[in-house]
Amino acid sequence: MPVRRSPSALPYLLLATLAALATLAPMPARTQALDPAPLLDDAALDARVEILADPDGSLAPLAALQRLRDGHGGPPPALERRGGLRHWWLRLTLPEAASGQAMVLRVARYWQEVVLFDSAGAVRGRAGSAVPLAARSLGADVPVLLLPPGQAELLLRFSARFDGYLAPLRFLDALEEERGFQQRLRRFELLNGIYAGVILALAAFNLFLAISLRDRVYAWYVLYALSFGAIWIVRAGIGLQLAWPAWPGWNSLASFFLIALAIASGNRFVQVFLDLPRTAPRAHQALHGVSVLVLLTVLAGLAGFWQPATTALALLALLSSLAYFGIGLRALQRGYLPARFFLLACSALIFGVIAYVGAWWGLLPTVFVTIYGAQIGSALEVLLLAFALGDRINLLKREKLAAESRLRGALEVEVGARTAELAERSHQVEQANARLREANTRLQAMSRIDGLTGVANRRRFEEHLDQEWRRMLRAGRPLSVLLFDADRFKDLNDRHGHLAGDEALRRIAACLAAGARRPGDLVARFGGEEFAMVLPDTDVGAAQARADALRERVSTLQLVDHAGRSFSVAVSAGVSGVTPGPGLDPQDLLHAADLALYAAKRAGRNRVHARAPARRTGEAAD
Repeated sequence: MPVRRSPSALPYLLLATLAALATLAPMPARTQALDPAPLLDDAALDARVEILADPDGSLAPLAALQRLRDGHGGPPPALERRGGLRHWWLRLTLPEAASGQAMVLRVARYWQEVVLFDSAGAVRGRAGSAVPLAARSLGADVPVLLLPPGQAELLLRFSARFDGYLAPLRFLDALEEERGFQQRLRRFELLNGIYAGVILALAAFNLFLAISLRDRVYAWYVLYALSFGAIWIVRAGIGLQLAWPAWPGWNSLASFFLIALAIASGNRFVQVFLDLPRTAPRAHQALHGVSVLVLLTVLAGLAGFWQPATTALALLALLSSLAYFGIGLRALQRGYLPARFFLLACSALIFGVIAYVGAWWGLLPTVFVTIYGAQIGSALEVLLLAFALGDRINLLKREKLAAESRLRGALEVEVGARTAELAERSHQVEQANARLREANTRLQAMSRIDGLTGVANRRRFEEHLDQEWRRMLRAGRPLSVLLFDADRFKDLNDRHGHLAGDEALRRIAACLAAGARRPGDLVARFGGEEFAMVLPDTDVGAAQARADALRERVSTLQLVDHAGRSFSVAVSAGVSGVTPGPGLDPQDLLHAADLALYAAKRAGRNRVHARAPARRTGEAAD
């Protein structure tokens, strides 16, 4: 019977028990009781044969037949699985009931070549695992010979290797009518075709799922289902008929490699499906070790150690399947729901194999369900494993939705907390920004204010002068600049002290600032004891009058030093005014006012002088 990997124990337990017999036929001989009884069964045939050993294969057909007729043959010997290539000649005497009918002789499996000769030594048919399909009698995978009509005596030559993967256990199975054999063969091919279709359909569907879902468990399932089903498909002859009709040698070895592939892919499928790396690490490592031993067994077979390799492969299959069943039960106990279908799939194959083996041993009636129990059970197993995969997807989907719901709730709480925290921080940041803007405003203002006098400093004066120059230029209106300088200020500091001098500067600045009445007017400390004033929309005459009035006001100031001594202060002023236009800029206006100030100083101080700015074409006069 065929050996295959599946997530159940009994198929491999059966294989381990029967490994020494190597009974890998897709349908045991005893299950033929469903059909009419053959004319002669294997026991009846053994009584009608004489067998002659031909160790070196040197006998010619007629010479072998003559020796058999002379009584040099004997009953069928016991075939032992040892030694290399061996040959036998077999003389079969047919009963009278076989004459005149189309009869077939079914040969036992795993003979590499069986040649049928007539009484004249001519070849009338060939069968055997090493014979190409096209050269076989009836072109069937089943080892069968179509008997020539009217022949009461047949000569057959049997050849086989007894140190390879498969070796025969007997010579002949049965003699039956060709019509009954053909009917059974067609039914057998139909049922196995349906079985192959179920396996391929499930594999194709799950291959599509593997590609679309990108879930590796489906890929392992496809490999397992194909290798598992291919064992039976190959044993049924479908592979030889459709895939490799000219490679009979490979057909004989294919099941060995498919069994190994099924065990390894089944190990991996169970590891991924039951999530063993996380849930059962030791079982995961154990299955890895079994897969490594399977590889070593395959290498031993390729090296020629077929008999120990076959037995080892059966034992490894038994070990794996026992582990699968136990691991599946543990997974179900832990609450892993897809393990339900997993164990149902195991049970389906277990009962199918029990029915198959029970019929083969004669313990159960040979009916359809028992004859094809292993195929039915394996097909149900593959189908139920597909349901298990679907159940696994639903479980993962529910777990994912639950995890997403928990995560969403946690995120909502976290987002709420973070939002409140960010709102608080945003309020704090806004307050800090407001304070910073206020500080910047104060700092900016302070950077443009003279610290001693409280009026604008020279930087602010120059910015303001430039702005008003452009504004008056656009408006076509006059702009004037006044420069004031405290007279004999060094003598004042020396006589009354620097503190008195500072106070004098503050009083002068306050007096001048009081004269800056309009929005565009600006008073600034220009440097040391000098002050400047910008008067937009003011011509030079009005500016000179304003400067003279301010000079008079300053001269009326009464100050007291730290010693209680009274003193006064006087200023000189330079004035310049012009309507901005081509050939002039603010510095020209300022330069003219400076020249006017020095003129006032040279003229005796405490007075005002005016001067027009010099244009690019010439100098202005006093």
